[in-house]
Amino acid sequence: MPQSAASRPKRRASPTKGEAHAQREERYALALEAINYGIYDWDLETNGIYVAPTLQEMLVLTPDVILTPEKWVDRVHPEDRERYRNALVSHLRGDSPRFHCEYRYKTQNDHWRWARQYGLAVRGPDGRARRLVGAASDITADKETEGELHSARVAVAEANRDVEQTREVMQTVLDNMNDGVL
Repeated sequence: MPQSAASRPKRRASPTKGEAHAQREERYALALEAINYGIYDWDLETNGIYVAPTLQEMLVLTPDVILTPEKWVDRVHPEDRERYRNALVSHLRGDSPRFHCEYRYKTQNDHWRWARQYGLAVRGPDGRARRLVGAASDITADKETEGELHSARVAVAEANRDVEQTREVMQTVLDNMNDGVL
């Protein structure tokens, strides 16, 4: 039996350009939140850095902090600084398709934490990098878990060595025993 026009479900009109844009923005924001990443945008020509509020919170930066590339590199752990700079320069020169680095950084309250940072250079018509846009996340918990796993593996390896040494000693004792029991 055919449905009357009044009883048919109404089709939703296509979203307007503004609605579609808002949906895309929401989708990207939710995806970044789902993976616990915050975004940044470094304008290489003005040296200004936009840090999204979620990234500020993640990196324990108060909103009054005006971040510059120099101030950020100063926060990178001295043992990680050269590797960080090399990865960054390599990408900005165009030697790598994207920037990626894991490193320790110091928070405003002087605690060392771990970050994973990704970035992609936006290049001008001349091929020079004009901006670096990307995302970063605090991976301290992951690094702590890696450390615990490494410690557990070392402990297991040491225990296996002890068991093997004990087995060898016991085998030597058994091999050198007289036929009788004392």
